[in-house]
Amino acid sequence: MSARRSAEQFTALSVDEIARLLPHRYPFALLDRVTALVPGVRAEAIKNVSAADPITSIVERMHEALRPTRGAAVGLAEIDPGRGRLAFAGVGNIAGSIVADSTFRSVVSHHGTLGHDVRKIQEFSYPWPRGAVLVMHSDGLTSKWGLEAYPGLIQRDPALVAAVLYRDFQRGNDDTTVVVVRGAA
Repeated sequence: MSARRSAEQFTALSVDEIARLLPHRYPFALLDRVTALVPGVRAEAIKNVSAADPITSIVERMHEALRPTRGAAVGLAEIDPGRGRLAFAGVGNIAGSIVADSTFRSVVSHHGTLGHDVRKIQEFSYPWPRGAVLVMHSDGLTSKWGLEAYPGLIQRDPALVAAVLYRDFQRGNDDTTVVVVRGAA
């Protein structure tokens, strides 16, 4: 059955049909089933991930979905500014630091490779003060990065902070990902 169907004959698109239509791949294509579609007008779908899901559950689903692949290192953070908390679950060479009031607090990521060898998926909870900044990065960035040589940088746009860290602290022999998120002041 073709993934392209007229509105009259449409029943549903499976996750495999969705994957053929989207350039993204599971688990990053978060639709599991398209239940109604009028091309260019309307779509109804079911997804596996919601804001109510514990982050450990999401990481566990990613682990299962990544089994047929080379695997991945993953860090997943959920910021709840109303409660002043950050929840984090990481597996593999993913590092993170919460920067607030000139202090750095590292977040914990367990050893392993998602999709292959995972001993433990665990959520850790940390204080998230107003105006805090979360810096997460892969092992392509040296663990000895710092902001001392860049007065005021942490108050700048998060994209600029990520770009400076990438430029000045990447190892050069590995892929590098840097994500910087700032909470409301």
